[in-house]
Amino acid sequence: GQAWRLSRGDEDLYNFQPENYLSTPYQRLSFYALGNHRVSDYLGFFLEGSFTRRESTVLLASEPLQTATEGIIVSAQNRYNPFGRDFDDVRRRMVEAGNRIFSREGTTARVVVGMEGELPAILPGWSWEAYLNYGRTDTMTMVTGRLNRTRLAAAIGPDSGCTGDCVPLDLFSGPGGIT
Repeated sequence: GQAWRLSRGDEDLYNFQPENYLSTPYQRLSFYALGNHRVSDYLGFFLEGSFTRRESTVLLASEPLQTATEGIIVSAQNRYNPFGRDFDDVRRRMVEAGNRIFSREGTTARVVVGMEGELPAILPGWSWEAYLNYGRTDTMTMVTGRLNRTRLAAAIGPDSGCTGDCVPLDLFSGPGGIT
């Protein structure tokens, strides 16, 4: 078989590129400090600290749905399936859900406090160091515009399995056909 297919120009293709950011907005603020103090020729203290805050947003085109990849089937008993048979590979760009947005915010902080010294009277040429190191990273990621696989499977399955707050989904309508 043929591993690739040349487009003949009569296929219904979706150009996702205008929907994506050309350049991802990214902001970062960083601080770094280092200090030391010698108490004597043989004893000193040091401090090191850093802090970074970053924010970024990635904008992508609306979710591409491929039921074969998701392992779900559009049921013949779905009210919007006009063909009366199951489909295991339906592909549709879910433009009604809007673009996918991935927002990330994060902070990283680190503090090191320590002492250092030499032991000339006990062990000439030897030195020592003791320190405490504390670091923490907090990140929050928010994603919008993605599909819930479990709800999707119920919405394109048989109408009898779409109960409660489930609403049958019409994958066969054109762009803008899903409310």
